[in-house]
Amino acid sequence: MSVVVFGPLTLTGVTLSPRERSVLSALVLRADRPVTIDELADALWGDEPPATWHKQLQASIGRVRAAIGHNAIATSPSAYTLRIDPESVDVESFERLAASARSHLDDDPARALDAAERALELWRGAPYADLASWTPAVVEAERLDEVRMELEEARVDAHLRLGEDAAFVADAERLVRVAPLRERRWVLLATALYRSGRQADALAAIRAARERLADELGAEPGAQLAELELRILRHDVALDLGDAPASPSAACPYRGLQPFGVENEDDFFGRGADIEAALTRLGTSRFLAVSGASGSGKSSLVCAGVVPALQRRGDRVVILTPEHDLDARIREAVWSGRADVVIVDQFEEVFHAGEADVDAATRAIAEATVTGATVVLVVRADYLGDCAAHPDLAPLVAEGVHLVSPMAPAALREAIEEPARRAGLRLEPGLVEIILRDAAGEAGALPHLSHALVETWLRREGATLTVAGYEASGGISGAIAQSADRLYQSMDPAQRVTCRWLLLRLVALGPDGSPVRRRVPSKPLRTEASREQVLSMLARARLVTAEADSVEVAHESLASAWPRLKAWLEEDAEGARILTAIAATAEAWSAAGRPEDDLLRGPRLQSAIEWRDAAPRDLTDVERAFLDASAARATVEREQLEERTRQDRRQNRRLRVLLGVAAGLIVLLAGAGSVAVVSSQEANAQRDSATLEALVATSLTLRTSERDVSALLAAEAYRRWPDDPRTRSGLMSVLQGTDGFLGTAVLASSGHAYGSIIPGTDDVLIVTTAGDAGIRDAGTGDVIQELDLGFDTGPASPSPLVEVSGDGRVGAVLWSVDTQLDRPSSGTSTQSELVVFDLERAERIGGPTRIDVGTGALAVNADGSTIAVADFRDGAVTLVSTSDWQMRGVANEAPLAHPDRGSAADPPVAALAFDGRGRLLVGRADHRLNVIDPASATISASTAVPQWSAHSAVAVGDSGIVIASGIFELIALEPDNHQVRWSTDLSPSPDQCNWIAMSESMERVYCASRFGRISVFDLADGAPIPAEEIAPLYEDIGTIDVSADGATLTVISVGQPIISRWHLEGIGLGRRLVAPGHLLAGPYSYEGSSVATAPQVDAPTPGVEIGRIVEGVLEGAVVVDTATGDVTYRFDGAVSDVGWARDGRLYARSEADGLFRIIEADTGEEVRTTFDLFIETFWSSTDGTRLHGARGGLIQERDPRTGDMVGEPWRVKGYPLWISVAPEGDRIAVTYSIDGSPRETVDTSKIRLAILSAQDHRILYDEPAEIEAHVMLADGELLGMEGTRMGRYDTDPLARLGSVPGAAGGLELPSLSRDSRTLLVTTDDGTALLYDTATGIRIGEPLRTDDRAVAPGIFRDSDATIELDLPMPDGIVRPDGLEVALSTPEGVMVWDIDPEHQFEFACRIAGRDLSENEWRTYLAALGEPQSTCGFGEQ
Repeated sequence: MSVVVFGPLTLTGVTLSPRERSVLSALVLRADRPVTIDELADALWGDEPPATWHKQLQASIGRVRAAIGHNAIATSPSAYTLRIDPESVDVESFERLAASARSHLDDDPARALDAAERALELWRGAPYADLASWTPAVVEAERLDEVRMELEEARVDAHLRLGEDAAFVADAERLVRVAPLRERRWVLLATALYRSGRQADALAAIRAARERLADELGAEPGAQLAELELRILRHDVALDLGDAPASPSAACPYRGLQPFGVENEDDFFGRGADIEAALTRLGTSRFLAVSGASGSGKSSLVCAGVVPALQRRGDRVVILTPEHDLDARIREAVWSGRADVVIVDQFEEVFHAGEADVDAATRAIAEATVTGATVVLVVRADYLGDCAAHPDLAPLVAEGVHLVSPMAPAALREAIEEPARRAGLRLEPGLVEIILRDAAGEAGALPHLSHALVETWLRREGATLTVAGYEASGGISGAIAQSADRLYQSMDPAQRVTCRWLLLRLVALGPDGSPVRRRVPSKPLRTEASREQVLSMLARARLVTAEADSVEVAHESLASAWPRLKAWLEEDAEGARILTAIAATAEAWSAAGRPEDDLLRGPRLQSAIEWRDAAPRDLTDVERAFLDASAARATVEREQLEERTRQDRRQNRRLRVLLGVAAGLIVLLAGAGSVAVVSSQEANAQRDSATLEALVATSLTLRTSERDVSALLAAEAYRRWPDDPRTRSGLMSVLQGTDGFLGTAVLASSGHAYGSIIPGTDDVLIVTTAGDAGIRDAGTGDVIQELDLGFDTGPASPSPLVEVSGDGRVGAVLWSVDTQLDRPSSGTSTQSELVVFDLERAERIGGPTRIDVGTGALAVNADGSTIAVADFRDGAVTLVSTSDWQMRGVANEAPLAHPDRGSAADPPVAALAFDGRGRLLVGRADHRLNVIDPASATISASTAVPQWSAHSAVAVGDSGIVIASGIFELIALEPDNHQVRWSTDLSPSPDQCNWIAMSESMERVYCASRFGRISVFDLADGAPIPAEEIAPLYEDIGTIDVSADGATLTVISVGQPIISRWHLEGIGLGRRLVAPGHLLAGPYSYEGSSVATAPQVDAPTPGVEIGRIVEGVLEGAVVVDTATGDVTYRFDGAVSDVGWARDGRLYARSEADGLFRIIEADTGEEVRTTFDLFIETFWSSTDGTRLHGARGGLIQERDPRTGDMVGEPWRVKGYPLWISVAPEGDRIAVTYSIDGSPRETVDTSKIRLAILSAQDHRILYDEPAEIEAHVMLADGELLGMEGTRMGRYDTDPLARLGSVPGAAGGLELPSLSRDSRTLLVTTDDGTALLYDTATGIRIGEPLRTDDRAVAPGIFRDSDATIELDLPMPDGIVRPDGLEVALSTPEGVMVWDIDPEHQFEFACRIAGRDLSENEWRTYLAALGEPQSTCGFGEQ
């Protein structure tokens, strides 16, 4: 918002009436000072105000408030004060710039000129034109006009000081003509003429000034003009300016987020030592990896520093980036003779292209160095470990690495000052010191610093970069965010959607959570003008780089520096993955000629369509066509399936007729009849399969719109086909889609229910319109204790009120008994029945008592000793003592002066709540919040609040913060200091906050409306959080409350008698967080339900020498019982290779001595210290009876209970990579590398799969197979991880049978249940996949894991620095196949995957059975309606 008072007042985006402009002008004139209502009346009407001027003024103030914000005008007794940002008013900016022009005229005329010109641009007319007859405004306007004339003179003076004399003679003459009595203007004119070589004209001008002053004032010229005349006559050399200062360059000398290129060598400073060190290394080596943290300037160092130096010594240099076919482009550059040196910039992007691309590129690099070319890789430090681990790059990386460290202060100063000096710019004293201070300790700060300098340059004053400009840019920490947000806010809503999805295409979060930029082909993005426009806007702002064939963000630090983009990446990581997958698949489909076989199908299509339809998405033409074609193909297939089903039904009817006619021939046609039976069975099976598919698909489609129906359809599918994995998948998917929803409890078959949560319990106090009262379980709705209201309930209008004391002992019910109906559904309440219960004894301790108070608001204090009731009509408060039933009014209370609440449909007039100090807070429909002392029944304090902001609901937090709501505002306040902390405008959706709950631990405020939605707001500042909105709910919502730990929200609906509950951290039914802050450290126990976990720690900063990380070493490891969450055992020291044997025994390697120990988990007793110190890896059988360990190429089998060796060691023909044992125990599968490489460096083309006899270890089959991890199944089959999919193999003979779909990120560690039916596979994209092994059907959707979680363990070795890469399991399945445990960012999460339990969870989500109408809509083909969950039977 900006206010313009030069000329008629204008307000950005708002049209005000003349009177409102006058009011705002008067307030601006006295900004931050009170303006009395009498002064405002004088400004508006002069000496003759109208009789109703008070009301007219109040109305004008209200409309101005609505235009500029309710908090912008503060009200005090008989006065108003404007509270807005001074910089939003043009006159304030004018004054600031005028002061700057005056102060810098002598020392920096260019800066003074800039300030003067910007100030004069603000002068659009006489100031305060809307107050032309108000004396204070007239005086102020005259003062400002004097400032304007001074600025006009300063402007010409600055030009003269810059040597622009002749060009500004005309301007000086104009100033003299306008104000001939201002002597300074004659001085400027004479000086300009003299310096232009016109001495005579200069003297003539001075004579004219003397004559004009004598004629009009009878005065002689002042000393300055007289002295100038003498100096001109003497030809005083001091009048000559000398050499004019050089004009600064019009181009910005800083690069912002753009890296320096070869052409920018002249502007590249501060890296001289690094350039020299890199060239020295290249003098003795043909390979150099230049590595550093993101934002360290490594690309700029190579391109603007190293490359020009190489070119000067005669080398031909080619610079490449990791796009498609990097290997071919490297070979072409080397073999064609075009390049002596190949630079590969941003090499880390290769690791996101796929394993095949990595191998091809690294081989090409190695070949190039062998042929005599020099290769320089520019790679982020967090990917240097990947380079060192690759067999082709490992020897090269060991030979030459240059680490780019943060710039020293002296080098950083050079990088700031030298470009400015070359551009003719001046840095204000102190600016460089402030920048150096801000940059200290900031890793990867160079892009932020450079962008801040660009933004400071844009705010320069003349040729000076100022401290104020730097601070206004946001500095190093905020310049990027400020620029990006400014651009984003300038976009219209459609452009913002396009901007979001464009950037999500260009940036992704890597496995460690760090941003990684993607280079995307530009052609698909430029097919639409709207997207092209947004792309151009981003490019002009230097946030993206758009080239002829590709687009990428200018720097990945954009994601960390711009909170909005970072939030997009984190909140919609799944959406970003879906978009990336669609983009890649659609482009491949289009390039292949759009074949039908490449279209999406099944769950992948379902997920893509749900994502597309959930919100506006910016898709390219090809992507839209791809999804449309996939959906159309699915529709055709579904219609064909339905047609086949209909044909089967018709055929069955015809068969029944024919069989009836030909009954006598059955014996003769028995053979043919058997064939018909078989065909009919097949048709029935096909029909059932089609029905099941349709039922599950419909269930998934309804997850977001009709949660209860979705759950019931999935439950019904499982009830009918419990052995089909597709129904298990449906149940799992429904539970995954519920977020934190904990279920629905139905309280009655009809009518309405009203209630309140009993603090400290999972129970609620409930009354119904049928007159039932009782304490119920909030989760199930079951009656725990019945209560007797003691009276016959009447119409529930207005709604009865129920409240419980803070200690949970006392409950109160207020029911209107004298409702004067003004229409069938609502009326005016004048009397109420009050009933009070002792909830511990389940008996009435007061009432029913009829009181002459309408049912308006109700509150009970912490110990239940006092009840407060606010009247329905005017909000008058009555205090009731529960000990003696004494009732008192409040002294000096001022209910609404004009009570006008006519019915229950009108807004309430008062809201009540007791605070932690026992005081009663009363929010009213005007602008008061009263604090009442219950002991004295007096008002002890009152806080002014915005009107209509505190009369609907009031809630008090444990910290004392008070949240109140009205029909138009939601506010937070502190009653003790009488301050409103924040307010949020609710006027776009009034009545959205009829009930309030807050969670201080979650820092959220929850507002329930009457329309089935709960809005969420930030507790810190009141900002709405639409992404966390809770909906849909059942019709009219009633009371809401949050549990004592702030984690569970309970909702009592009024529209239907039900209770709904949410876990606010998103942990819904079927899952539990059993080890917060921990990660998995090993598998499940074979008995019970225990897992080993260890604390999560952050990975060390990339590029820092940390020593050699030992794979799998865990500190602080414990054993957790997942059934209870209890820690049952703690390891004494750091351990690794944690596993289980039968009978509750653990084994683990001690980090202290490298020996294995076997431990009784129940007692902690050490059974034995055993095992070879040099065993590298263990693999356990699914039943826990066999343990195989590898030492080099030697394999040993041991009894895991005792550690004893079983049989003799044996070998395969290479290095073992993975071992699995058939469930029957008769066969062993081993994958091994034939070149002896360990798993971390193996070439998949050199892997073989061997099947051996478990009895004598004789090799039965041995074939090439590009798999590593695998599991053996009960039927003799084997599932092997083949990158992004699983291969299904027969092991006798060894043959590949087919594939099971996997994940784009690649499959890693498998975990198999004891019966080999359930398989969990983790992926390297941070998810885990659950499969039914018999069918290959995936159960549910990908489960989120935390592949960034690591555990500490360090071997001190100063010669090595290795990236953390610990093979901790991100997910494991319990041996019985009924539970999985996952490492997640929050800790270890367990999912209950028992389908019987998931069926119960689905029924709890719904809380009911399908209605007859719903059954007819979705399940008509299944016959008459039935009870799915048994609620109807109850």
